[in-house]
Amino acid sequence: MLPSVYLFNLSQVMATFTGSQRQPWMAAASTSTSSVVHVIMIYITYYLLDWGLYAIYISTSFMFTTRFIVMFTLAHYSDKIPKYVDIKIFSR
Repeated sequence: MLPSVYLFNLSQVMATFTGSQRQPWMAAASTSTSSVVHVIMIYITYYLLDWGLYAIYISTSFMFTTRFIVMFTLAHYSDKIPKYVDIKIFSR
């Protein structure tokens, strides 16, 4: 679970950045997508596989990781955010 918490923090930083660039839909899209993944993972791991509390840990980790992947993809590859040469994580 711990590595996914780090990815969650990175996605929050990216959400703040995209919001300051007047693109708040990116944060909404990453949160919505990760919520759907979380519900699906809970259903599979908790109800179908009967993993108990471990299912919650795994599902939450998948949710945080999905949120980061979607947020990073939208922030990095979108043409709606200007590319700055002095900010390496968001520049191409």
